[in-house]
Amino acid sequence: DPRTFRFYSIRQIQRELDQIGLTAFVPSVEKQGFTVDVNGGAAYTSIQAAVDEATAGTVITVKPGLYREQVIITKDIQLIGETVAGKRPHIVWNESTALAVSTGQIVVDNFEVTGGRLWPSGVQGNPAIDVSYGSPTLRNLAVDSPTFHCVRIILTEAARFEDSQVGPCAVSGFVINDGKAVGENLTISDFRMFGFLTRGDSVGTLRDSVVRDSSVSGATAIGFAEEARGLVEKSRLENVEVGIATNGTSTPIIRGNTGRRFKVTIGTGEQSRPVIEDNAFTEAAIDRTVPAVFVHGESEPVIRNNVFGGVRSNLVVLAPARQKREILDSNTFERAK
Repeated sequence: DPRTFRFYSIRQIQRELDQIGLTAFVPSVEKQGFTVDVNGGAAYTSIQAAVDEATAGTVITVKPGLYREQVIITKDIQLIGETVAGKRPHIVWNESTALAVSTGQIVVDNFEVTGGRLWPSGVQGNPAIDVSYGSPTLRNLAVDSPTFHCVRIILTEAARFEDSQVGPCAVSGFVINDGKAVGENLTISDFRMFGFLTRGDSVGTLRDSVVRDSSVSGATAIGFAEEARGLVEKSRLENVEVGIATNGTSTPIIRGNTGRRFKVTIGTGEQSRPVIEDNAFTEAAIDRTVPAVFVHGESEPVIRNNVFGGVRSNLVVLAPARQKREILDSNTFERAK
């Protein structure tokens, strides 16, 4: 009946087929790319509008500019920022999470992201970037949050975060909560609580990275809490009050790293059982009243083959007698000159 006949665009057909699982029968249009330019030089001026129109496999290229919007991605697409004359796209959303990535094999590459919001309780909030579920890859980002965490990863199967700058962060830099994630070639700086924190039933890996520069009392470069596992290796930690802290029943391996300028280099507590080995620390205890290594609770750490240089503390190791002797015998402690 001509009165009820409708014309459908390919995108409309694709969306409707996608809902019933027949996307594969649509030809290569799903591989087409969209372009976003906030200044009006493309079909879209909003990143979210392009994401909403996209289907699995779409590549969205975003031109440089300031994008004041929240971006939520829940489909397998690639979101690629373009650099022109040294400038790249900057997503800003200070009312909540600026970039939320959920499910699948999403790729986000080459953006600046600013956002997050601390809730009225003053305890919880929304991070600048929130990653949940699936195995997404985020790389070449610069992330900051004036109010909460910079990056939170939760319930992921194998998230990757690479080649990025994280900070300043009003609370913590990079938090993994009940998920699996790898951070590689990151610089995490200017945070108030933790630089890299793995907690809950999580597996967190950090390698070839730098965690540094927090002047806040109690700030910690690397933290493992609750039942977290993971690996920190080939990274540099510096200029943070606490270098490494473990608690709960966490069992991380921390090896082959370098570090400098801590009040407490290593602190383990509760029932944690970390393996901390083959690291080299300088200015390992800069406060004469605070130990370089502090073991408390029922913690049973393995701390061996580390070098603690430039120790000013009069305590050096504060731990139960047996553990203290083992730590002193298995590591090298060099007094500051």
